[in-house]
Amino acid sequence: EDPLQEINLGTEEDPRPTFISTLLKEPLKSELMALLQEFRDCFAWHYHEMPGLDRQLVEHKLPIKDGYLPVKQARRRMSMDTELKVKEEIERLLKAGFIRPAIYADWLANIVPVLKRKTGAIMMAEQDIHKTAFMCPGHIGAFEYTVMPFGLRNAGATYQRAMNSIFHDMIGHSLE
Repeated sequence: EDPLQEINLGTEEDPRPTFISTLLKEPLKSELMALLQEFRDCFAWHYHEMPGLDRQLVEHKLPIKDGYLPVKQARRRMSMDTELKVKEEIERLLKAGFIRPAIYADWLANIVPVLKRKTGAIMMAEQDIHKTAFMCPGHIGAFEYTVMPFGLRNAGATYQRAMNSIFHDMIGHSLE
């Protein structure tokens, strides 16, 4: 992997960090930095800056085969430190509209806290949102995803379908 150099596309008060290769030579390095600066509004640094893809383009569905019954897992305990981090992330996701409180969820799984990259939001099919319900430790509550989390079955295929739709004119020309 190339060694990376952090550059700030924002201000000191509102930093917008990104990374470029330290192996880039001038004038390519300056041209890339100018291009990134010019189009910095195309990037998202916070959840609320990611409105998501239009449902007409793509949405994720969770078909369930006949005969399968909903599963509700027993609540697991977490350390207080992890619980605080989960609560902070839940508040960010709620504020961004990526999740909503789950009411009378038939499907309910324990949250699995992992560090993840922020990605473009693909909306969940409205009829399948209840299948994404998860519970948080303590009294934080139960929630369900309104956008597709990447841990779902076939999430990668849905994402690829969206990218193929968006970039179909460029694939084979300027994109591989």
